[in-house]
Order: sequence, then structure tokens, then C-alpha cells
Amino acid sequence: MLPGVDSGSWGFLMATRQCPKCGTAGEDWFCRKCSSFTRKDKPAQNADPMVGSMIDGRYRIETLLGRGGMGKVYRGVQVATGQVVAVKVIPQEHLRDELLMRRFRREAEVVATLSHPNIIRLVDFGKVPGGQPYLVMEYVEGETLAQRVFKSGPVAEGRLAAIAAQMAHGLAEAHRQGVLHRDLKPDNVLLLNAYGHTDFVKIIDFGVAKMMRSPGPTRPLTATDEIIGTAEYMAPEQAACRRSLTGAADVYSLGLTVWFALAAEDPFGGVNRMESMMARFRQSSPPLPANRSASPAMRDLLNNLMAMEPVDRPLAEQAALAFEALRDGAG
Repeated sequence: MLPGVDSGSWGFLMATRQCPKCGTAGEDWFCRKCSSFTRKDKPAQNADPMVGSMIDGRYRIETLLGRGGMGKVYRGVQVATGQVVAVKVIPQEHLRDELLMRRFRREAEVVATLSHPNIIRLVDFGKVPGGQPYLVMEYVEGETLAQRVFKSGPVAEGRLAAIAAQMAHGLAEAHRQGVLHRDLKPDNVLLLNAYGHTDFVKIIDFGVAKMMRSPGPTRPLTATDEIIGTAEYMAPEQAACRRSLTGAADVYSLGLTVWFALAAEDPFGGVNRMESMMARFRQSSPPLPANRSASPAMRDLLNNLMAMEPVDRPLAEQAALAFEALRDGAG
């Protein structure tokens, strides 16, 4: 299950967590300030007015799953079909936040363009009577790649290659549709026991995604020179706030995510996030810890994915094929 959520959940939920040692709040399972494990801020189920209500006469809200920076996520039921869904709603008090509202609409626009087994699926969107916009997504139960590593340690190379190949295929489809994820990381890779696979991948959280191609002028979703994404998992060009990002930025994040799953620790580990971010300007792929094993082929692939220059990285589809070759070789 997702951090901060009691049962299966929806992809792009950002759970609120707090460090019991120093009080730092965040979304990660461990404190970025003192490295202690964080605790989830469990939402109060009975206090939420949405629970028990109907949306558009079609969706019955049953349970509050969690809350994050862009709204609350509920477990609901599509009344006509009985299908269990996840419903994301912006709270009333955030309706005046223009940037948040634009990002929410962009999230709906972006996910609506994507249709791939390894990407979370949009079911519906609209507005509740109070005016808050909502998204309805497929409801999935699983655990994030971050949770898997924190619980069980490093992922075996063959198993990880199978996971990474699915991640790369999902990214390749997004890139074909002109979509950059911009926040791929272990917390945004959901692993399900579904479709005959114990590690079926769903890429989640397109809240800060960006369209590489647009049919017309669009208003920017960030302020000039604002860094968007998670510092520990962004490409050098993304950290440098380059406007002309390509799919290579997601490929770099893919490499960092795989590195994390192999090493069971953050790549470019620094004292703080700024130090972690700046480290990637000094070297490309960080060396794996001496006590972590990886084949020469895996090490070479990670070096290619995390090349300093975007043009030196493979396309997402090429990365998928390379990971499939590693998977088959390990099997």
C-alpha cells in the first residue's frame, strides 16, 4: 500500500508524514534532515464531509484514503457499474490557488492522453456541486518501489530488470504522446500483484508533468527558474531549470530509480537536498556501494541512463529493450 494510506490507493497521492525525532514534515519514508523513519499523518475518516456523499449522482464516496499537496483522495464506487474507483478532489479552501488549480487541470489533461498498461488510468473528471474539480482514476492496490526496498532491502537484478523494463515502456508511451513525467522516483512506481505478475508496474503521479509538444500557447505552470520535481531524482538539466527538457530527463530519473532499488539508498546521497542535487553536476552515474552486486551489463546500462548530457542517454524504448535483455539473461 502507499505511504500514509491504510489500504490500496491511487497513484499520485502524496502522503503527509512527519519525523518523530525532529518534527520535519514531508512525503518520504525517512527524514531528509536527520534520516530517521517518519510516521504517517493518518487522516480522520469520520470528520470528512465528503465521506458518504455522492458526486454527480454517479460516484459514491466511501472512505478517505489520504491527503497531499494537491488534494484529498477517496475510495469510491461508480454506482452504475459497482466499479471501485479512486477520486481525487481539491478542497474548497484551495479553490483560489490559481497555480494549484492549473496543475490539477493539467494533470487531467495529461493522464487523459495516455493509455498504457503501465500508466495509471483516468476514468472521469468534473466538478462537485461546491465547485471543486475532481478526477476519477482506476483503483489499484499495491506497494511503491520505495516501500518494497525499505521493507525487503535491495531488489535482485533480474527482478528489478523486469520492473524497470515496464517503467521504461510506460515512459516511452508518455514520450510518444509528448508528455514528460518530471517526477519519476521510487515513490511514484507502484507494484501490483495483477495480470499474472507479482511486480506489475503502474507509473503514478503526473501532477507536475509537462507537455513537450502543444497545439497552441500555454501558460507556464511554474515560476521562472522554479525547480519542479524531486531533487534526489532529477536530471542535471532539470535541476538547472532548462526550459527545453526532453524525454532524456525522465530517462535519467529512471536510472536513478533503478540505482536506488539496487543499492537500497539514495543516489548522490548528501547532507541535504541541495548537496544531493549539486552532486550530479560533478559526476554522472554514482558508483554502487561496494557491498551491492550488479552485473557489468547493468552497470553499463545505468551509466548510459545517467549520462551527464541528455543526447548521450538512450531513448526510453531503447532502455526498455536493454532491461528486457537483462531480465531474460538473469532468468
